[in-house]
Formats: sequence, C-alpha cells, structure tokens
Amino acid sequence: MLSVVVRRWAAWTPGLERLDDWERWCRVPTALGAEGAPALPFLPPLFRRRCSRLSRLMLHAAYAACEPDDVSALPAVFASRFGELGLTVSLLESLARKEPLTASGFTHSVHNTQIGLFSIAAKNRRMASALAAGAETFPYAVIEALASIERAGGGPALVVIGDEPLPAALEAFEGDGIAYALALVIARAGDGPRVRFAPAAAAEIPAEPRWPQALEFLRWLLSDEPSITLGASGRGFTWTRA
Repeated sequence: MLSVVVRRWAAWTPGLERLDDWERWCRVPTALGAEGAPALPFLPPLFRRRCSRLSRLMLHAAYAACEPDDVSALPAVFASRFGELGLTVSLLESLARKEPLTASGFTHSVHNTQIGLFSIAAKNRRMASALAAGAETFPYAVIEALASIERAGGGPALVVIGDEPLPAALEAFEGDGIAYALALVIARAGDGPRVRFAPAAAAEIPAEPRWPQALEFLRWLLSDEPSITLGASGRGFTWTRA
C-alpha cells in the first residue's frame, strides 16, 4: 500500500476556476463544459500564443497549485490519456492532402508538449515525466510522482492530469467529452490530507465512473467518505483516508 499527502491542489474546466467553485461542484456535480481555455496572464503573450488549449489547461492548473517559489523547484509529472490527439489528427489530415507540415505543429503534437512548455516557462530543471496510461492515467501519474520523490531524496512533487474532447474523427471512441486539468502537489509528509491506495480486486471495481478518475478522486478528497475504488476494465485502485 502506498501513502501520500496532498499538500495543495488546483483544477480548471470551463466555468469552474476557483477552489470554491470546485468545492461546490464536488458536493453537487453538474455537467462540465468542453469549450474555452484559461487566459494564462502570468505568461508572456508570445509564449501564450504557442500554447494549445490542452497546454493552457495544464499550465494553468500547475501554476495555480504551486506556491510561487515551488513552480521552478518541484519535480513534475504531466499526464494525459489522449494528449494532443486533435493536433495529431490535423497533421495526419494535412499529410493525406499532401500539404507540408510546419515544424511548430509537429513539435507541439508530441506527448511531452505540456511538460516541456512548463519546464521552459517556469525555468524548472528538475526531473520531469510525461505519461499516458489509458483510463488508469491518474493513479499511475501519482505513482510516477512518488517515484520522482524517492529519486530526488524527498520533498514534494507536482502531478498534473489533463484532457480535452477527442477530435471529430475519433469521437466514436472512448472519451470523456470534457476539457479539464487537475494539479496536485503531493509529498510523503507535511500538511494536508493523507491518503493510502492499493490495487483493488477485480470484483471490487465498480462500473467506469461518470467523470475522469482524477475528478472522481477530487470529489472524494473533498468529501467525508472513508474510501473510494476507481478503475476500469477490471483494473483499479482503492483510496482510503489515513
């Protein structure tokens, strides 16, 4: 069983930006949006123009979750189930039309786009990882962050999970249909709620949750429930309060 303290968190989806907005949503969840993106006023205009919507979502959450001195100091894990699939599909369509690809388009279509932009913007030279693990992306991002903490010899780490709706060419496939990002600053010790998690038996895993696992975790974290089991396709984790 693994254990982690959630020191700080921040999240963004259209219409839900402040912590109190999210606290109300976690108590009484309503439909989440798919349009819009945060403004990123803390970044230079030229840098903002380089950011896709997914990059804006994840950078906003990352900066909002960090103390000012932490943004350049924490090892970070940026995780996304689908990443920049919208841009990737656009590039493939251009290839099918025999149109040339731009260097910037290709550069920003890779899965480590967001962690790369964060490292540049924050001048963060600590360990950084980009991760995708299907429906289980959230728990494995937390595990990766815990590994970063061990490699760094302790201290907190930043975990950012984000996704956006699949492009029209892929919308028949599995997806949540919302644009969101959640950032957690986690550590082995310190102030904040401590949670433990361990693999769940297949029989204990409920149907795939209504919301992405990261947001279901946030709903649970802000509730009084003692535990929650999240997973899909017979694989998952049970989270409990320590």
